[in-house]
Amino acid sequence: MKRILSLMFSILILASFLTSCEEKKDIKDLKSDIPILLYHSVIPKLEEEHSRSMFVSEVNFEKDLKYLKKNGYETISLEQMEDYYLGEEIQLPKKPIVITFDDGYLNNYEYAYPLLKKYDTKAVIYLIGWSVGRDTFIDSDKEITPHFNWEQAREMYESGLIQFGSHTFDLHNEQGLSYGYGKEVGFGLAIMDDESDEEYKTRVEEDLKKSKIMIEEEIGQEVTSIAYPYGEYNETLLDMLEELGFKSGLITESDQESKSPFTIRRQIITEDRRISDIL
Repeated sequence: MKRILSLMFSILILASFLTSCEEKKDIKDLKSDIPILLYHSVIPKLEEEHSRSMFVSEVNFEKDLKYLKKNGYETISLEQMEDYYLGEEIQLPKKPIVITFDDGYLNNYEYAYPLLKKYDTKAVIYLIGWSVGRDTFIDSDKEITPHFNWEQAREMYESGLIQFGSHTFDLHNEQGLSYGYGKEVGFGLAIMDDESDEEYKTRVEEDLKKSKIMIEEEIGQEVTSIAYPYGEYNETLLDMLEELGFKSGLITESDQESKSPFTIRRQIITEDRRISDIL
């Protein structure tokens, strides 16, 4: 009888261990992060009015691309990045790297794209839906930093070098009224004060679906990746993303290693912080 009880106890312990292992499959025990770089704007020359954290000069951007080539780094696609973080068995280059741009500024097309072509380098651009092709706000003539249009986006995509992701349709703003259509919003994708989980889910789901469908219809590329405005995210949001068809979510700079496909960290590149300072 004692032997039977001991055997049953051992079986229960083994079953508990296997269940625990199964539960952990959703979060891959990564060997290391793939370096993911974050740019915003590339322009010929920085003037006093340009933020050195948001703008990078053409000269320095080209230096970055030369550094990658010289040191054996190879840019990979969104699909390769996502497969890695999802734990798929894939063959990556010896030194993989991902270049991303947030917001979709016209200068990405005018200055960054020609250099990416010159050095045969891939990149991912995360678009703010309402601002595509605009140089003013929707409800006024007040100027904004110009954004490239859909025709220019299609040209970049058809090159085979550029892919696109969502940076939300109209949720990239401080708390208050959204910059695009003046809707009441939180800080980026944050939950608003006194907003219930259901109200939050409905509001954010509507925005992300709109962003995703718009990019897919205009460019012809499935949208599976999102970059959180200001790096702001929460557990409620993370629970929603897979159901909405996303496979990856990118945050801004973090000292923590990426432990989930929906909290992948990036390293911010500025005019004063070069790739060589990070890698």
